[in-house]
Amino acid sequence: MSNRCIILTQAYTITKLIHNKFRIESLFSNRFRIKTLQNLLHFSQYLYIPVDHKITQIVKKLLHTSNPDMEVVELFYEPYTGYLSYVLGFQENFKATIFNFTYHLIRKRVNYLITIDPHIHYLLIENQDLTYLKSFEILNIYELVKLKSNCLNLKIHIVLPCFYRNFYTKLTNQITKFFQNIFANVSFLSRCCGNFYGIDYVTRKLIEQSYKFTITLCPICYFNFKELRNCKVFDQFEILNYTMNLSINEKFSK
Repeated sequence: MSNRCIILTQAYTITKLIHNKFRIESLFSNRFRIKTLQNLLHFSQYLYIPVDHKITQIVKKLLHTSNPDMEVVELFYEPYTGYLSYVLGFQENFKATIFNFTYHLIRKRVNYLITIDPHIHYLLIENQDLTYLKSFEILNIYELVKLKSNCLNLKIHIVLPCFYRNFYTKLTNQITKFFQNIFANVSFLSRCCGNFYGIDYVTRKLIEQSYKFTITLCPICYFNFKELRNCKVFDQFEILNYTMNLSINEKFSK
């Protein structure tokens, strides 16, 4: 069997859209009734999300270094996973959406789903017993990639997403070792960023007062933290890209 995989970037695309256009609480305003939301989610099962090609290329390079046998299937659009239906409890909508998601990828002869964020990873892992998902092996990017030890002498702070910390101890340990292999002085903070409702006040103060450089592993964390004062915030793929190109010191000196 071939090792054909797809890199799921939709959490980044959707988060960028939500933060640029509206906040999730607007879905629950008096003008937005539950029936209307259900109708909207019904049509979402046919939704295809534009792929973030910049992230795809970075992950593809990482995979080629660590897993050269893994063939990345590149798409312009990826089928929607139904995450919003799942977290809001609309199970029928979710099952219809995840069926369309898996049907599309089976036709592409994909057998590995590579997750790069905590939310889609949680969704797929928690539902992997569904008949639709049994055709795939679900792996997080940090379970697959390895980089040569750099041990850069920079004081770095990593925000560990809640979903990793609360549900996936082994994966959390792999992520910890991955970044300890790159940075000589790295610390980790395990607190919720506030999700789509806006940055958590306590988390904000902790980061602003204690850390000069912060790396996020989740698109929601990144958009919540990127405007913090006295702290430079980087997304994980900015750092991984510079690390591969051996120019990471230049990145942090800017």
